[in-house]
Amino acid sequence: MVLDVNSQHDIGTARAALEGREEIEAFRRDLAVDLKDEAYELIKTYDAVYKRKQPLLLSVRNTCQAFGFRLV
Repeated sequence: MVLDVNSQHDIGTARAALEGREEIEAFRRDLAVDLKDEAYELIKTYDAVYKRKQPLLLSVRNTCQAFGFRLV
């Protein structure tokens, strides 16, 4: 963008573009924080489910091994 220093219109346009860019950057930062929080919650949920099911999986594996089967 070429600015004519004497043109109030160009200065206003540049100011609006800069404010728009700042709003976009703020939105991106907020979105990144939201996505990070969502990812953290998903990981916590996965961990909780896995820890709950892990004893069951070990029990199934041990039972299969007791009967001579092997889980892959």
